[in-house]
Amino acid sequence: MQDLDFCKQILGLQDPWQVQAVEIDPPSNRLDIYIGFVGGRKKGLFGSSDQATCPHCQASLPRAEDYEAVALRHLPVANLRTYLHVPPAGTVHSERGDCICMQDWAASGSRFTQAMQDHVIAALQAAPTNQIAARLASVSSSEAREISELTGIAPAGRDAAPAADTAAPGSDSGHDFDLADTSHIPGADHAGWQRLINGELPIQTDSVALRMLLQRVRSNIEKDPGEQTRLAGAQSLRQFFIKNQQLLKHEIELLGADQATMASRAGADHAGASGLPPESAAVWQKLINGEQQIETRVVGLQMMLERVRQSVERNPAESNRLAGARILRQFFAKHQTRLGSEIAQLGGATPQPTAAAAVASTETARQPLPSERDPVWQRLISGDIQLQSDVISLKMLLERVRQAISRNPSEGNRVAAAKVLRQYFEKNRSKHPDEINQLLAGAGTHDSHAAVSAAELPAEDHPNWQRLINGDISLRTDAVSLKMLLERVRQAIARKPSEANRLAGARMLRQYFTKNQHRHAAEIRMLTGDESAHQPVAHDDEHSAVIPAITHPSWQRLINGELQIMTDAVGLKMMLERIRLSIEHNPTDASRLAGAKILRQYFIKHQNKHRAELEQLRAA
Repeated sequence: MQDLDFCKQILGLQDPWQVQAVEIDPPSNRLDIYIGFVGGRKKGLFGSSDQATCPHCQASLPRAEDYEAVALRHLPVANLRTYLHVPPAGTVHSERGDCICMQDWAASGSRFTQAMQDHVIAALQAAPTNQIAARLASVSSSEAREISELTGIAPAGRDAAPAADTAAPGSDSGHDFDLADTSHIPGADHAGWQRLINGELPIQTDSVALRMLLQRVRSNIEKDPGEQTRLAGAQSLRQFFIKNQQLLKHEIELLGADQATMASRAGADHAGASGLPPESAAVWQKLINGEQQIETRVVGLQMMLERVRQSVERNPAESNRLAGARILRQFFAKHQTRLGSEIAQLGGATPQPTAAAAVASTETARQPLPSERDPVWQRLISGDIQLQSDVISLKMLLERVRQAISRNPSEGNRVAAAKVLRQYFEKNRSKHPDEINQLLAGAGTHDSHAAVSAAELPAEDHPNWQRLINGDISLRTDAVSLKMLLERVRQAIARKPSEANRLAGARMLRQYFTKNQHRHAAEIRMLTGDESAHQPVAHDDEHSAVIPAITHPSWQRLINGELQIMTDAVGLKMMLERIRLSIEHNPTDASRLAGAKILRQYFIKHQNKHRAELEQLRAA
């Protein structure tokens, strides 16, 4: 407690600010101070306490778990590299803009506190080079250069550096370089950098360093697709181009040509988006907050909305919200011709279709597409139906779907693929009348093994149901819902093995197969087929002994999401997601135990592929 009070005095904190924790790491000579609000972490006997308020303006103060703190480099304390972990700007909303609870710790656009930035600026103004300024301020050369570029203040022995819009994390070269004329290189906020990052601007380059930098920027954005990460990536690329402009003349020419092309299109884009609400319209914030719901089947829009919401949730500052509105409006402007109904829901003016497009739309609207369960989609995926088409996007989508199915040919994956294809055709009806006609010609036709009628299923009193319940028949299936139903039936009979209970279990299983026979044709054939399909699958007990038992709490923690396993295995991720959905629909203890058993069986079957994941599971 004394160290918290000491740090509060050193930092000169006033209520409602307080030091919540202090961490010292002697090997790295680092001190981390966590700053929050008074009452932010208080908990009562029966849960969290009432929301704390600022004593000066009565604004609500968030708890530490309500926001993601940002780390800022601060002046050294006791000769330790000191970092303050503070709430991001915009966390508190007060009617008094000058209230102390609204304090913004970071210097504008910087990852330093204002006091630290002023300290480095003073060193820059007194030193002839960045290296000497860095030694005077006890920072690295890259940090000194970062502040120099951010503020436009160069060392005393050099001309002022051009001020950057945002500091670029990761610029850690140990030497200085002179900045020549950069007027021909677009600013970091220019759309060309985002097009380069997205791959829309294909720059052919022999520079391995540029390729590697691009890959790192894209990886960072994939992990955190927020506006700040994208801007930091653009800043890193721009600094690389400035530093190596003599070697990248051809690439800079391509960037400049793209800049001119984009400028020539700006007027047309603005005119085309004239029916959209402006960025400042309240409808965009309502859309981000979820207050405004849009009915849409466009996957790109759904994903864009989700990314913007996650970014704003991590950093709810006003600038981030405005950036989110700008991104959404740009997306709507770019795809205005195919987002007519979505724009109408926003309250904007929709573009009027041409007469030819209206006729085509009317014709295709008369022909309903086959349902997702129609076997025509599986025949299309398997190649039994060959569509005559010159549309590249359709061919590429089909190829991606087939590759996904070849990697994971489960029933759930096949249904998902059929849904993706149907959505594509629904969305592009007017572009694919011929392909839709070919599909309709094959719809509703089943091959001899596509489905099994309920009459072909064994009766409830057939011994095969009891053999399935006892495990004498082992069905090879990837259907999680079937596995969990089987497990629940077995547990119920284990608790009460009466004849009536066994017959009830057989009845439940038969009803399930009757209802889902179109999905489980292969399993029904195993159930009604020859004895060779009835052999149970044996597992290696010697190897499975190292995997926790199904009653071990780590399985439930994994299902609940309390235990996060780092993995790139899509099969494991999909298995976990299906189990969680199943338990969400039926959150009983039996269902949870069945989920644990399925997960354990999965790890036993694939333990050679998932050694790293098993280590994480055992460590937990």
